[in-house]
Order: sequence, then C-alpha cells, then structure tokens
Amino acid sequence: MKTILIIPYRDRQSHLDFFLKHSWSKLKEKNKDMEIIIVEQQKGKKFNRGATINIGYLYYNNIDNYYITQDVDTNPKKNETFDMYNYKPDDNNFLSIYSAPCGLGGIIKFKGSTFKKVNGFPNDFWGWGSEDKALHNRATFLGCTVKRLINCNEERANIRRGLPSYLNILKHAGPPMNHRTFNYAFNIWNNLPEPKKKKIIKNNGLSTLKYEILKDELLMENVRKIIVKI
Repeated sequence: MKTILIIPYRDRQSHLDFFLKHSWSKLKEKNKDMEIIIVEQQKGKKFNRGATINIGYLYYNNIDNYYITQDVDTNPKKNETFDMYNYKPDDNNFLSIYSAPCGLGGIIKFKGSTFKKVNGFPNDFWGWGSEDKALHNRATFLGCTVKRLINCNEERANIRRGLPSYLNILKHAGPPMNHRTFNYAFNIWNNLPEPKKKKIIKNNGLSTLKYEILKDELLMENVRKIIVKI
C-alpha cells in the first residue's frame, strides 16, 4: 500500500521547485511509502485541475492506495502540518488537510476506493473555479464524510496578518473565476433531482475520462512527472 501525492500542474515552475526542495525533502522523511506524481497539462486549453488529478489517480489505479491532492503553491510549514500527511482516512471519508470550508481542494487525502466510489472529479470544469465544490457535492451526495483539520478562513487571516500559520502559501495571480462552473457547483447542482445527480456522477469522471500521456519521466527518486493531453 502506497501513498500517492498528486500535483496538478502547469506554468508554475518556481512553485514546483520550491515544493520539491523544501516540502518534499521533509515529507519523504516522515512518509517512507510516499510517491509524487506531477501531472502537467499540455498547453492549448484552459487548465483542468480536476481532470489532471483524475489522471494522476488513474496512473496507479489502485483502490488500496492512499492519495493526496496537493496544490503546488501550498507548502506544509509546522511539524504538525507535516504529520497530517500521515493520517489515514477511513473508507468513505475525505480528509481535508486544507481546503475551502465548502469544498475539497487544496490538500486532501482519501483512499483509492473512496475516490473511485464518487467517480473522481468531473472532467468538464475548465479554467479556475469550483471543481473542489463539485467533488464535495459528489462526496456528500453519496454518503461520504469529510473531516477537516486546518481551518481555511483562520489560516488565510493568519497569513495576511503575519501570525503563526500551518502553511506557507506562495503568491500567484490566478485567472478569473469561471462563473459557469461556479454557478453549476453552488446553485444548479442543489436543485437537480436525485436520479439526474446519479447519472451525472456515473457519466462524468474517472470512468469516462479520455486523455493521452505525451511524456513520462522520473525527475528524482519517487518523483514522477507526466505531460498529458486532455
């Protein structure tokens, strides 16, 4: 049984370098069974964070593994934060190490069987916005529980004020919000009938994702990078 840390990635080389140098060097000391896969989306389309994470999961496709999603600009800071990566969520549970209060983004951990149950992220959330809420919608609809560790709002406030914090979050000017996906995840989903929700989950996710691996390389021991076409 392994722990696979998935980094969805594009055009953030300085952040990736920082994470591998500072965060990974300590994470691998505390997590002997951990491997990293960096999933870089080919240029030409808007970034699809959810689909790249799905691809990282499918690269191993093992329901017994633990998986962690890791935003490349978010780095564990305290020893206590590093220890959180070792926690083992139960079946049907998503462990939110750090994510928005109503979402499952940032840093989350789950068993492969749990991610397969919800059919992963939807594949059609292009651009920045709300794929984390869409995953939370799926999880709660299918009876999965969510355990939250770092309070996102408190953490952001502490970082702004220069107070002690669990994380080192690197600055990045992200793209504008995709209002279509935001409206779907936060408003439309709630009003869909149950059979429609089941059909959407079944037909949009891990089981229906079409992609191509263009390059596969080992950057260093236990750190792999793939470039994918979606």
